[in-house]
Amino acid sequence: MATTSSYYLNAPSLGSATAVFTDDALSECAPNGFYSNGVIVREQVDCVLLPQQNCPSCEPTITLGSPICRQNNCNDNAACSVRYAINTTNAPAGSYITRTTGVPSSTATVTISDSTPPTGEVLYYEPSGSATPVYFTLELRNSSGTIIATYSTSLTHQSFWPMLPLCPI
Repeated sequence: MATTSSYYLNAPSLGSATAVFTDDALSECAPNGFYSNGVIVREQVDCVLLPQQNCPSCEPTITLGSPICRQNNCNDNAACSVRYAINTTNAPAGSYITRTTGVPSSTATVTISDSTPPTGEVLYYEPSGSATPVYFTLELRNSSGTIIATYSTSLTHQSFWPMLPLCPI
């Protein structure tokens, strides 16, 4: 399982380092395992870094997950609010989620109710059943606000929503 922590290198970069340490005096070797900067990954064995490998799976991602719950009855022709999970992978510390609307719906809206990775939440609201689709893009941004991953999709009324559990208050 990946964890984020502070480590120290005996070189300017992970690619040129020969070992990873847990202290800035470079006296305590980091545990055996894999270390990555999001571009390359290197395995350390007995305080020796093995050759680097490219790390395409280290790239941050963001997707819209499954519906979590409904905030009201969501029957046809009734107001409906549904919370969806936002899933991220490899989100760096301090990153956050934003949303931009593509083609806005005349009736429905999508807002972000939790913008904290690794999972956030989207709240879809429609004042009456079968609203026109809302097209939007989820953006994963690093701590300085640069977009590092996007996911574009749309939401519209779904017939299974009334069967979702009610959201906790």
